[in-house]
Amino acid sequence: ASVPHFTLTEVEADWSAAAFMLALLALSPDGGAIFLPHLRLDSVQGDCSVLKRMAPWGIRHREEPGGWTFFRHAGAGWPTLFEDDMLDAPDLIPPLAALCIAGGVPFRIRGIQTLRDKECDRVAALQELAACQDMALHARDNTMEAYAPPSRPGFSHEPTVFRSRDDHRMVMSALLVATQRPLAISEPDAVHKSYPGFWSVLEQLGFDFADEVRAYHD
Repeated sequence: ASVPHFTLTEVEADWSAAAFMLALLALSPDGGAIFLPHLRLDSVQGDCSVLKRMAPWGIRHREEPGGWTFFRHAGAGWPTLFEDDMLDAPDLIPPLAALCIAGGVPFRIRGIQTLRDKECDRVAALQELAACQDMALHARDNTMEAYAPPSRPGFSHEPTVFRSRDDHRMVMSALLVATQRPLAISEPDAVHKSYPGFWSVLEQLGFDFADEVRAYHD
């Protein structure tokens, strides 16, 4: 058999992983900016639609050599209700639902029919994550919706343990909620399946979750 001819090409970065970084930016009350290399706005990845879907959180972007800088101005608002049909991008449901849960934003997401058959039952996992923020997430047919309670009691300083079910996307989703309240995440190393440098990147951004993550590793 002959050896095929190979050409050098650049593999673009993963938009579904970038979505979690954009969600962290959206949760920053003081705004900020983050540079993400090797992303293409003309990507064939359906998850590049995250830019359109996160516009209500004030996420904007500008092109830089080698990638894009995403930014959010201080005081940029949040939506009063997030509603979308996400059948075309089911991997974006965990970060966007978790963003809503972390911020206490009510949401209604349609197109969830494949979500129970992912790495874990992500509908059940998101219901558990919502409960950590005293939100009740209801799922029926192909729709999930959650609403914030009229008033939220003060949180205990003791972290709630969230069972990630060894699902990399649920670990990253839980991290969004952990920015708002004490939360210990089980199986944190599941992120290595798709984003090996996830925790290192967070440390570079100034987040300090390492001790809690290690403490609840088992």
